[in-house]
Amino acid sequence: RNSFQFMKMQLADADVETLNSSCAETLLPTDQRIITRLTETIQTMTTYLDKYEYWLAKIHFEDFFWKDFCDNYLEMVKVRLYKPELFKDWESKKKAAQWTLFQVYNNIVKLIAPYLPHITEEIYQDYFHSFNSEKSIHNCRYPQVSEFSAISISEPEKLKSDFEKFLMVVENVRKYKSEKQISMWAEITLLTIKTSQTDIESIQKYMDDLIWVTKV
Repeated sequence: RNSFQFMKMQLADADVETLNSSCAETLLPTDQRIITRLTETIQTMTTYLDKYEYWLAKIHFEDFFWKDFCDNYLEMVKVRLYKPELFKDWESKKKAAQWTLFQVYNNIVKLIAPYLPHITEEIYQDYFHSFNSEKSIHNCRYPQVSEFSAISISEPEKLKSDFEKFLMVVENVRKYKSEKQISMWAEITLLTIKTSQTDIESIQKYMDDLIWVTKV
């Protein structure tokens, strides 16, 4: 429920219909990566469900929801939603975050609906019903990878590799703060990254997110 309330609050000033038609081409690497993970999750869950391996499908969903979406994406995207004025071209970056948030959560609710029928129906009626023709979430078509075919993500393997390098830095900072019993929200005056120039170039693509989530 917390993630839903966060999404709902961050989309309060958004024209979702306009976002749907204007933001898919302006996604940042962080947005592209969560969309990629969503489509991978849809594909894997569908494969498991087709083989009646319901528990494996649920485990895969939970890994995506808690790790990729809640722990990583939501934390990284907050600054674009809370303080978009800090960035160059801030309007387009905020809208890209809002579009991604809507698309991912809309599909999250549908993916988990067979397992959590009541709360997903409540969320659907509260918000997503306005953007779907079906009266109930349980009448909606199960998410399809093809729904994201119009989103151009070049070199998805490189996107994954670059993101993992960036995430490694984030996780090392989180580990350091935890070991030193420092608040995760405490600012860091200096962060030194010792790695190859190639890796530095990969990480630089995520610099805005890195600065925010590590509080450098």
